[in-house]
Amino acid sequence: MMVLIMYLHDVDVKKPDEKTRVDHYWRDVFKLKTSNGNTKYPHLTNVVKAALVLPHGNADVERGVSVNNRVVTAERNKLGEDTISGLRATKTMVKFSDPQHQKPENIPNNRKILSAARSAYSVYQRKLEDGKKEEERERKAKEAERAGAARRK
Repeated sequence: MMVLIMYLHDVDVKKPDEKTRVDHYWRDVFKLKTSNGNTKYPHLTNVVKAALVLPHGNADVERGVSVNNRVVTAERNKLGEDTISGLRATKTMVKFSDPQHQKPENIPNNRKILSAARSAYSVYQRKLEDGKKEEERERKAKEAERAGAARRK
């Protein structure tokens, strides 16, 4: 807090006018040095830099919602979270592999991509099997609970 008070009363800091860009103003403040050559306000510099990189709007969030709306349609409303994430990751990969046309057929077909596809499929199969086993365990636990309740009556 003391640093902020010192900064506010520092005569070396020129007050900006309405035409001064905020990043240029802070760049000039960051250049200020003490008499022994150290940065005058090192902690304030870190705080301001952190504040300046914060997004000024919610465009990224809005864009993500729009992509989700295109992925999850009326016909595909029962997709799981993992499936939606996979579709979004695929869509992003296509976008960055062919930024001009964004066509999947233009993605180079190499061993790494084929290996990743095979691996993803086997992970998906394992996940389905694990889900079935879990459902079976839950079903048996409920049956055992019902049988125990029936015996107690």
